[in-house]
Amino acid sequence: MKCCPHDPCIFYGSPLLGKNPIYVAIYVNDIIFFSLDDDVEQYFRSALSQKIKVEFLGDAEWYIGIKFDWNKASDGSISCRLSQEGYAAAIVEDMGLSATNKSPLMPLFALVFLLMPSHMLKCPLRIVLL
Repeated sequence: MKCCPHDPCIFYGSPLLGKNPIYVAIYVNDIIFFSLDDDVEQYFRSALSQKIKVEFLGDAEWYIGIKFDWNKASDGSISCRLSQEGYAAAIVEDMGLSATNKSPLMPLFALVFLLMPSHMLKCPLRIVLL
């Protein structure tokens, strides 16, 4: 596995010769991963389980405060909306502002785009708890 030159928490590589790579993001004790190849994902699960005690939770729904909303189209492509709505709600609650007007005149929308080739959008990210 190689470390991403842009982020020291992201790793990638091809653990099985001739197979698609796997991409792994690690934040403290949370891991999220994906590959276009089910065999590569299974190999990763098995190899990680042999090293440490882990619990695999399936497709990512939440990761480090980011909510994943998956949409699988009829053509097989997958899109994902990433949201920090839960994090924002916690801040509002902590600041004692939960009873204030929830419909501002000018709403602010934060959009996060996952920049990856379109062929990578055919597989959901997987999440692991350590």
